[in-house]
Amino acid sequence: MAKKDNKHSKLAMNDRMLIQACIAKGESAASIAKRIGFWASTVYREIERGSQIRNPGAGKCPKVGRLGICNFCGKRSYCRFEKRFYDYESADAEAERRRRESRSGTRVSASGVAKLDSLSQQIKDTGSIHHVFIANKWAGEICCERTLRRLVYSGALSVKPHELRRYVRFKRGLPKAPKAKKIVIRDVRALVGRTHGDFLDYTAANKRAIITQYDSVVGKKDDKMAILTITFPRFNLQIGRLVKKGDPSSAKRAIVAVMSKLIAAGFPNAFEACLCDNGTEFATFYEIEGYAKSAGATKCRAFYARPYRSNDKAECERNHGFVRYVFPKGKSLDGLTQEDVDGAFDNINSLVRAGKGDRTPSEAAERAFGKAFLEALGIKKIDKRKVRLAPLI
Repeated sequence: MAKKDNKHSKLAMNDRMLIQACIAKGESAASIAKRIGFWASTVYREIERGSQIRNPGAGKCPKVGRLGICNFCGKRSYCRFEKRFYDYESADAEAERRRRESRSGTRVSASGVAKLDSLSQQIKDTGSIHHVFIANKWAGEICCERTLRRLVYSGALSVKPHELRRYVRFKRGLPKAPKAKKIVIRDVRALVGRTHGDFLDYTAANKRAIITQYDSVVGKKDDKMAILTITFPRFNLQIGRLVKKGDPSSAKRAIVAVMSKLIAAGFPNAFEACLCDNGTEFATFYEIEGYAKSAGATKCRAFYARPYRSNDKAECERNHGFVRYVFPKGKSLDGLTQEDVDGAFDNINSLVRAGKGDRTPSEAAERAFGKAFLEALGIKKIDKRKVRLAPLI
């Protein structure tokens, strides 16, 4: 991957996940920097800042590499030397804390805050910061009205936020930091070469590659079953398979079954670029590469989307909107059969799409690959006048 064009760009969670994966693979800082598109010095600083230290001051282990990370050392449990561990989740949280602290506080001097504090009684009497700011022109020489309001809200002045009449009229919830998504890949080293950035590089170099997107649709939290969706974004074609919720082996068996049928039907390139979600169902998704090649596929590459970036699989997520017409959120999927799922997706694939020249996904796929492609996937075309997307559950 090329260096970032924007000199002010910063490391994202996905970059830190890849750093952890490369460390597990034993790559150098230069190799890691080349993969994520930053300089090697950035990688060194990130590892230095984001690492967690145990046994500080106990001396450096003579066998530790230049990066100094002990994540995958076989002696880490009983080693008495100073140990450093890099975890992308902790490193990302630490980086966010540093960013917030650097932007917190105010640039108004202590003497300026003291002068502005003399306006506290007027603000209490009128209940209007805007009125007091306009009435006292000298306050504008110290700060703007917005800064004065922030000083009040932060408690820097004698007047408190709850003493403003309009402040207490509206519910003000504290912002909650998003929870970092754990790496679900069983072997973190498999993430190297399979990130979303690698996917973009591959598809840019292979513009005619057939792309498939993988995700899952769930019902209730306590359900035992889920629907695995496989999308061909070129046609907006999507199929669904019932799998055990959160079970990687069940999802892999369903994917392998679909692969087998398409390869046997004469479509060995149908799974050239496979992009999946970060859900637990895809913890061993990268293993489909080996199976596809042994089954006769000419090319098969597995990639992982970025955490919390549904737009990485935009076509798949858009089709899920139609899936929810039939299987609404909050409804259990445990009572469904594969026939129910097939019937629902047959109707979804028979819905006319303006973006495909007023063709249905089934028609678009048949026009490109023929009827054998639809038959291998088990897709049946529905009369356009009889398409029905009503809830089944």
